[in-house]
Order: sequence, then structure tokens, then C-alpha cells
Amino acid sequence: IFEENNVPKELDYLSCDMDSHDLWVFRAILEAGYRPRVITTEYNSNYPITDAITLLDPTIVRNSVDIGKFEFKFSQCAWGAGAGALRIVAEAHGYKMVGRVGYLDLIWVRNDLLMNQCSLLPPFEWFFHNASIGKLHHGQQSSSDILSQIIDYETYVRTGGNLTASNRAAHSILKRRRLPCYESVKNFF
Repeated sequence: IFEENNVPKELDYLSCDMDSHDLWVFRAILEAGYRPRVITTEYNSNYPITDAITLLDPTIVRNSVDIGKFEFKFSQCAWGAGAGALRIVAEAHGYKMVGRVGYLDLIWVRNDLLMNQCSLLPPFEWFFHNASIGKLHHGQQSSSDILSQIIDYETYVRTGGNLTASNRAAHSILKRRRLPCYESVKNFF
């Protein structure tokens, strides 16, 4: 879409907010060589910042994970990507987090524009001080259907895109965390 509409590679601002597959669109834009100066990404505050939980990319089918029947509906707490997953993508492409807008968005600036100012910025975790990240901010997930569509992005990267391992890792993290988001999913914990 960007190429078809002659979007410059070095645009000033990009907002990545789709309530669903934000991480994958964000990553695809950066991998296509676009270098926005400032980016805001929506994040799912139902997930702790140390976890890299995200919905998987619906355009990927491999490792025997069937995603063909997946239809995203924004109605409960399992959507989009956690701050930890977005951090992995942003930092891998040369961005530093400079702010957070409540329980909605993270603000990233390209490292080369920050020059020597990076040392003056607080660490990633500071932006979430006194925030109730990982608590329930949306309706509880009631259906287990979404669980086949959630992955741990850190495992995905480490295993070269193994969706089965990434999905298992996400389940393990979610079970260990016992997040309020998933308390209503029958037989999950």
C-alpha cells in the first residue's frame, strides 16, 4: 500500500493501530525499508511488559498450525501485541521508546535522530512505573478459540519462525502468569 501510494521511505510519522495484527504490519513496514522518524504503536496492556505475546500473522501458514479459520473480532482482552513484543521489533530496527500514552500507545523515535540523547532517556521499564500493566483493561476472554492464534514473539524470533514452538511458549507464559484476561477460559489454568 505504501509503495502504491508513493509514501516516502523516510516519513515523519507512522501510527500503527489496528487492534489486531499491529506487530506484523509494524514489522513489515520497517522490513520494507521505511524509516519513520516517529512511530506510535498500539499495545495490549493486558500483558506484562516482560512478555512478548502477540496474535500471530494471519498471512503465515506453516509448521502445521491452521490459521485459515481465524477471524479476528475485537471484543475481549486477547488482541494485538504486548509492549514486550513491540519492543523487540522496534529495537531490532533502530528505534527507542520515548513515551507511553496511557494504556493505549507506545511512542518510538529513530535512534539516529536521538544521537547522544539516548543516555538521557529512562529505560523501557521506567515508562510503565506505577501502571497496572498485566491487569484486566478489557473484557475477559471467554472462548479458548483465540489460544491457537497467540504466540510468544521472542520464541518466534529465536526459533526462526516456528509457530508451534511459539504457540506453546505463549501458552506456558499465559498459564504461569494466570492473567485475569484468561480466567474465564474453561480448563485453561
